[in-house]
Amino acid sequence: MKKTLLTLALATMAAHAQAATWTLGDTSTSGSRFSVAALTDTVGSLGSANQFLSGNIGSYINETTIDSVTVGSWDASTVTLGGNSIDLGISHEANVSIAGNVAIANLITSVSLDNATIADTGLTLNYHGHAPSRLTQNFIIAPELGEAMGDLVNINMDIWATHSLDGNLIADSLTFEQDFYSSYDLYLNGSVMDAGSFDALGSVGVGEYWSFQAHIGDEIRLEMRSQSQITGTALGLGGTPELFGGSEAFASMTVTPVPEPESWAMLLMGLGLVGLRLRSKPKSFTQNKISA
Repeated sequence: MKKTLLTLALATMAAHAQAATWTLGDTSTSGSRFSVAALTDTVGSLGSANQFLSGNIGSYINETTIDSVTVGSWDASTVTLGGNSIDLGISHEANVSIAGNVAIANLITSVSLDNATIADTGLTLNYHGHAPSRLTQNFIIAPELGEAMGDLVNINMDIWATHSLDGNLIADSLTFEQDFYSSYDLYLNGSVMDAGSFDALGSVGVGEYWSFQAHIGDEIRLEMRSQSQITGTALGLGGTPELFGGSEAFASMTVTPVPEPESWAMLLMGLGLVGLRLRSKPKSFTQNKISA
């Protein structure tokens, strides 16, 4: 009995290696973040367009724990030109979290144009909102129980982007469009591992998946950029567009162990001993007599 338990323990120990974990390194959301609202008359009689700048990510929310980072900002302004006005709203949000061997980061931007008043009959008015954002996050691979610095691990990476557009349009004549762009760069100890971008119109969901090997103690830096831009053109009196566009870039990474050769040897030895023990165990059976 003891031999059987020992061999089962050997097989179990070899087959259930602990997964490495993540720790959060530096977080940065620095970079240009601007938002522009423009009311322009194509005839040019209303003068130049008004503009305003929105706050950076982290202007209103900046929360950090040992295993998560959340930063965000929201801003809104009414832009006027002559007897015309429109509200522009911009939001930026970035979230990073780690739980065991999983690391997640997402970057969300949105822009809205609404509450428009168009008082000048017969003029063409253009509305424009632009919301770019950027997130840089460092992750360090940490050892789990039974692992050591420098052990080889597998990294699996998923990254994708989604985009939404919605509008409640009431106008004599109105056209609008939404542009979406997202990109990423992934670095391992300062060297580029992968880079890509997503660029589309309308509602989309696109992504990529790949895997590579690293070592416990290595640093992975993920840079994500995303933006959402909407423009609209209303003709004539009474145009009241309500436009909203949003984009999100989302990344997920898992880290799993790569068994060492001696681990495989231990597993095979344990399974072999289990088989030998079962093979050498004497067979027994019970015979029942049936009497008439």
